[in-house]
Amino acid sequence: MKRLGMAGGVVALTLLALCGCATVVGGSKNNVAVSSVTAGIRFEIIDEHGNVVEKGTTPATVVLKPGAGYFKGATYTIKYQTASGEKTADIGCQLNGWYVSGNFVFGALVGWLIVDPMTGAMWKLPKTVILPAAYGTSGELNIRSLDEVHPDMRQYLERLN
Repeated sequence: MKRLGMAGGVVALTLLALCGCATVVGGSKNNVAVSSVTAGIRFEIIDEHGNVVEKGTTPATVVLKPGAGYFKGATYTIKYQTASGEKTADIGCQLNGWYVSGNFVFGALVGWLIVDPMTGAMWKLPKTVILPAAYGTSGELNIRSLDEVHPDMRQYLERLN
């Protein structure tokens, strides 16, 4: 009888875990890599209420919440300094594929209407944000070794002959 009770508990926990597929798979926080053409650009990330939630220097990885409330995705603004002055870039979220497909496949109405919307896991933020026009502070040409260029930025390099 004791075994039956333990087995029932395991089954109940498994079913509960499947009730919020995006929450289980993705979690309620996302890692976002912030990079720029030239490393060393200082930035701050501001939420929709005007609060600074992260500060750093490129390249960096920050942890942000993709949700901003029940059924509401988060939006953030990155402020950073360039040679021509202060610039901003927006970070927006999109619907997490696990929220739609996972809850649909497993028939998890609780995950669809309660768990994932409340944890914010129904949304996802981009994995990488590249700060446009962040070329340093002096306005001069900077020559860098390839090791100093963030891997996400290497696709924008052009070979000079």
